[in-house]
Amino acid sequence: MALDFLSRKLVLLVEDEPLIALDIENHLRKSGARVVAAATLDAAWSIAHHPHLSAAIVDLCLGAQSAIPICRHLANRNVPFVVHTGYEPDTIEREWPATPIMRKPANPIDVVHALAGAVGSAGARASQGASGSTAR
Repeated sequence: MALDFLSRKLVLLVEDEPLIALDIENHLRKSGARVVAAATLDAAWSIAHHPHLSAAIVDLCLGAQSAIPICRHLANRNVPFVVHTGYEPDTIEREWPATPIMRKPANPIDVVHALAGAVGSAGARASQGASGSTAR
């Protein structure tokens, strides 16, 4: 099952709307994920640097602040993430065309499934890279 990819993973949830965050967090926890939620950019930064961070769901706009720097940091660390936004995700589409984008309002379980798919794809790419380097 796709949600197995989230079992015991540390997931950052960056969302400033409390009801949306709570709903997504509940679905992540049902999938076995360990969730740390952040409603502000400052709070998200400290978690985005955690060495055991496995994945993230990021709302692009946190009040007046853009979460694009968080997305760049996650991409630089090869941490799979999903963008969950009500705004135009042009920057995401340009910089990370393979990143799943869930437009608000989205069903929270669909957002979680998108993240599980991103984690599974990242794991498959890592396995291919590792097997490719040993096949010489």
